[in-house]
Amino acid sequence: MKTHGLKVLVTGGGSGIGLAIARRLMAENTVVVAGRDEAKLAAAVRNNPSLQARVLDVTDEDQAREAVDAVARDLGGLSLLVNSAGTIARSGFADADGAGLAQRDVETNLVGSLRMTRLALPHLRRADDAAVVFLSSVVAIAPAPGFAVYSATKAAVHSLARSLRRELAGQVRVFDVLPTWVDTELAQSLDVSKLAPATVADVLLRAMARDRYEVLVGQAGVVALANRLSAGLAEALVARATRSA
Repeated sequence: MKTHGLKVLVTGGGSGIGLAIARRLMAENTVVVAGRDEAKLAAAVRNNPSLQARVLDVTDEDQAREAVDAVARDLGGLSLLVNSAGTIARSGFADADGAGLAQRDVETNLVGSLRMTRLALPHLRRADDAAVVFLSSVVAIAPAPGFAVYSATKAAVHSLARSLRRELAGQVRVFDVLPTWVDTELAQSLDVSKLAPATVADVLLRAMARDRYEVLVGQAGVVALANRLSAGLAEALVARATRSA
């Protein structure tokens, strides 16, 4: 697909991978970054004046609908939605605070992506060349110990992307990004090798230009290959690479 002349909404766009993708797109496209943190959004626009910003909590149905419709109205349409908003529960599955954090992961990572895509589809279908990007993870292929719910939400996002790619074929392209751990605030407590957010953005833009819909970043390709040979081997690779600081 083309990667210029697009009207773009990036959730989770105030920092991390979302902001890195917005920066890669802003030179040749009209880009709105959205997120819950007003200070981060203000800093993103201050440092990148061509960006536009909108406060948005993807877990709020009314706010999400209003934001999607307003962005499409202000931009004269919507041709690319990037679902980058996400959280990571850092507690164990059975910890006292685990239930609340688990619900936050599900509501943001999975339900938020579902909601935003559903609300954006009427606008995307009217665009000449439209796409949705889902931010999944290598843990969708092999789960990370200590991150059971996060891994499950990313596996669900990966499955959703595959399903929608079939359902929306010929209407809206669906890209699914599966990086290894990325150097963002979400992963700051992990003592692991991390990709730069800009690396993820660069790989995604190249994949979009070539219509490569499943985008494996970093060592995710190795894990995917290992998983084809043995699920246990893939899980061992991810477990070895994921150790809490």
